[in-house]
Amino acid sequence: MQIYFKDNMEQTNHRGIQTSVSPEGVQLVRIHYSADLSKDPDTPEGKAWLKRELQGYRGVNDARWRKEMEVDFDAQGGQLLFPYLLSNTDSLFVEPYQVSGTRLISGLDYGVRNPSAFEVLSIDSDNKIHVLWEYYEEPKKAAESDDAFRARKGYKNLCTGIKSCPYYDENLVIYADPSIWNKSQESMDSKGLMSIADLFKTEGIQLTRGQRGRDFACYEHIDKNLWLDPKNPLLTISKECPWLWYELQKLRFAEYGAGTQISKNLQEKIVDRDNHAFDAIKYAISEIIKSGFFDDCDFN
Repeated sequence: MQIYFKDNMEQTNHRGIQTSVSPEGVQLVRIHYSADLSKDPDTPEGKAWLKRELQGYRGVNDARWRKEMEVDFDAQGGQLLFPYLLSNTDSLFVEPYQVSGTRLISGLDYGVRNPSAFEVLSIDSDNKIHVLWEYYEEPKKAAESDDAFRARKGYKNLCTGIKSCPYYDENLVIYADPSIWNKSQESMDSKGLMSIADLFKTEGIQLTRGQRGRDFACYEHIDKNLWLDPKNPLLTISKECPWLWYELQKLRFAEYGAGTQISKNLQEKIVDRDNHAFDAIKYAISEIIKSGFFDDCDFN
């Protein structure tokens, strides 16, 4: 699956220049200011230029700066969770590769009115995690009714998508939101109410309860441990997972209004929007942390 919006761009051999081709066959080129060595923040001259240009902005995460200078036209207020992704795309968002002899784990975020996301992760013997495959339902289209959106979703279609994963078998552990074990679905054979998890079981897919919440804890582990050095990360994402990469670039901290923020500490809360793939890996990573897999790791 490809995403035909501004994020469907391929990095060229020249830093800061990306290209793509639209569905209509039009060649697209995106030029970031870092393509100019005198404006590249990794050079002394570029650092000085950036410091001058940031006057009047609240840093590189300011929504105005991101819209005007980072080619992020849908940037919103609120500090980004992972502001360094764009400048470390090459090391974090990598070409697909086959894994073997590694532990596999997966996470599922089930949505009724929102897209569902299924992410598969591998854990290597050297304590590195690789998100290698995803199934992500196409979001609701602008002219699409709620009924039409739900009709093309449904648990049976999602189960078919999960089973299409080349790494799927009945032994793959799939962690999911505990709320889908609530008995809320009418059964077709007069067995009374069933849960979403029960419906998945009828399709041959066994789900495992994930941990509720844990958004901020998962963020902290990724940011402070797995991506402590983004150029040498302990977590990579395959280009087979474009929706996860898209979401991670958009995730933001929640902010109070301008007046309230003066008298309160910053919120340790993540904006609950466009986070379906993130929630899916959150369930998996939270279980990896809980298992103590990283206890003996030296992240420094």
